[in-house]
Amino acid sequence: MGKKYALVTGTRPQIIKSVPVLRAARIAPSIEIVHIFTGQHYDSYMADVFFRELEVDTPEHHLNVRSGSIEYHIRSIIEKLVVILKKDKFNGILVPGDTNSALAAALAGLFLAIPVIHLEAGLRSYDLRMQEEINRRLIDHGSSVLFTPTTTATTNLKNESVLGKVVHSGDTMYDLLLSEKEKILDKNLFAVTAKTLEISEKNYQVITLHRRENLNDLERIRRILSSIGQSNILSILPLHPHTKKIINSSKIEIPSNLRMIDPLSYRIFLNLVAYSGLIVTDSGGLQKEAFLLDVPCVTLRDSTEWVETVEENANIVVGANDKLICQAIDSMYNKKLKTNKKIYGDGKASEYILREIARNDLEIPSIPKI
Repeated sequence: MGKKYALVTGTRPQIIKSVPVLRAARIAPSIEIVHIFTGQHYDSYMADVFFRELEVDTPEHHLNVRSGSIEYHIRSIIEKLVVILKKDKFNGILVPGDTNSALAAALAGLFLAIPVIHLEAGLRSYDLRMQEEINRRLIDHGSSVLFTPTTTATTNLKNESVLGKVVHSGDTMYDLLLSEKEKILDKNLFAVTAKTLEISEKNYQVITLHRRENLNDLERIRRILSSIGQSNILSILPLHPHTKKIINSSKIEIPSNLRMIDPLSYRIFLNLVAYSGLIVTDSGGLQKEAFLLDVPCVTLRDSTEWVETVEENANIVVGANDKLICQAIDSMYNKKLKTNKKIYGDGKASEYILREIARNDLEIPSIPKI
């Protein structure tokens, strides 16, 4: 008899992490995955385009939980998700990443005694000011199975003595990037983008800015954008809808070398990244994607969970310190890299994850008696 799992996504990064799992499930014997989308990223540029472009079926359920506070998101997702989960018997609930959608899905699973399977478990930035750090820690300590992308993540979980089973699987985002690499590096695709944006290979940097720690502090935004301006490098910023709203409403000065554009699809965006001279970002996943494409990175956060990118000298963490940002851009722009991709697995993490959950009957972890 086959096994059925719910997979809950709600944001662009979660979709990217999940696509290779959904693809692998098509040919996995005796496994059915029901994809539930919360709507946390409800803009079509941030969600629908990825389902179409990466050729996966649209989710079976859409919760339509749109913009709102953290409390609203988590409460609304739990309320709607519980209704779906109660209608059928699920052997487990797959939860990728560390978003509010991920935390809500894990809590819903625990409330209904459905084993939680955490994809991309064990990441730590050791900064509880970050909502993502709170989310990932809570998810990890309630999960039945924790699939880690790196050996560092595995060590983190063992040091914390989590109750669930820890399995080093490799990184599903690396799975997707490898499978899409030929299309990502397509020179003809870049030629179209280059003509539209009036850029040429390695003569620009890509900026992303969307983390709450930056957007909730207008002074941080001003310092970051001012530092981008001081670099005098042509800078392309695909605007997250929330970032766009804040910049427009706050009348923040935009440097003349910064060009703001609409969000891009997965392939077009990583194509733009691959041929850039530098990534300047507060994104978690993009630090890793830049690393995997041998593009240097400057991270606009006070800490990072992707410590391997720093250890490999491919990434510098600068926070919102304008002096450090300028120095890092100067030292990293067009820096030649040769990174160790094996840190993130062999490109077959998704297949391994499905095999692992298929051959085991999952249980809610129990607290050992002292």
